[in-house]
Amino acid sequence: MVEISSNSTDILTLQGFDLPPQGVYAAFIFAMLSYLLIIFSNVFLMATIIMNKSLHQPMYFLLFNLPINDLIGSSTFFLQLIKEILLDSRYIEASNCIAQAFFVHVYWVTAALILSAMAYDRYIAICNPLKYSTIMTNSHIAKIIASVWLVALLLIGVLFFLLLRLPRCRSLISQTYCDNPSLLALVCADTTINNIYGLFITAGLQVFAVADQQESFSPISIHVSSA
Repeated sequence: MVEISSNSTDILTLQGFDLPPQGVYAAFIFAMLSYLLIIFSNVFLMATIIMNKSLHQPMYFLLFNLPINDLIGSSTFFLQLIKEILLDSRYIEASNCIAQAFFVHVYWVTAALILSAMAYDRYIAICNPLKYSTIMTNSHIAKIIASVWLVALLLIGVLFFLLLRLPRCRSLISQTYCDNPSLLALVCADTTINNIYGLFITAGLQVFAVADQQESFSPISIHVSSA
C-alpha cells in the first residue's frame, strides 16, 4: 500500500535491509570498519600531500580535492547507514533525507569535475610542456578548484530547487538511501522539467569528461598515426 502524506510530512520511510537479528552486529561492524578505513585512507593521502613539499605541484593540488570530496560522500552515505543498522530504524527526517541526497549528488558531480580538471592539467603538461609553469600557476589552479566546487554546488542547487518547489504526497522511499530520483518519486506533480534538467546534467558531464579524455590522449594518437 502506498503511504500518503502531505508536503509537510517530516518523517520519510526507507526501504531498509531487512537484516536478521543475528546479522545486525556483523553488518554494523562491517559498515563501521569500512567507514573508518575510508577516513584513514583519505586523511593519510591528504597528510602526505601536505607534508611532502615535492608534491606541492598543480596535479597534486587538484588531487587533494578528491579525498576531501570522498570524505563528504562517504560520510553522507555511511553515517545514515550505520545509524539505520544500529537503531534498526527505517525512518529519516525529510530535512536529513534532502541533505543526504544533496551531498550525494554534489559528491558525484564534483568527482567528475575534479577528474576532468586533472585531465586538463595533463593535457597542458603534454601539449605545452614549455609553457606549463606559466599556465598552471597557483592562482590559476585556485580558480580551477574554486570553479569545480562552485559549478557542482550550483548545478545540484538548481536540481534541488526544482525538486523542493513540488508538492510531496508520498513518504516511502524504495531504497536504503536518499537521492534525487527517490525523492522525485514522492512527488505528486509534473516532473518533466526536473527530468530534463537531470538528463542535461548527466549528458553534459559525460560529454565534458569524454572531451577532456580525448584532449589528454590526442598527442599519443598523433604520435601513433605519424609513426
